[in-house]
Amino acid sequence: MKVIIGAGRTNYDGWLSTQEDELNLLYLDSWSALFRTGSMDALLAEHVWKHLTYEEGVVA
Repeated sequence: MKVIIGAGRTNYDGWLSTQEDELNLLYLDSWSALFRTGSMDALLAEHVWKHLTYEEGVVA
């Protein structure tokens, strides 16, 4: 499975597009609710990091 974090309007064939209200990368419970361990092959978060504080980036 390939997942786009904070996809906005980005939609690629074969990728699952998510928004913050569906997947909050700062909370483990958010990940656990959607994915099993080892179920992801790739993550794309190209427009996410600029919205995080330094501390949030470390957690993410």
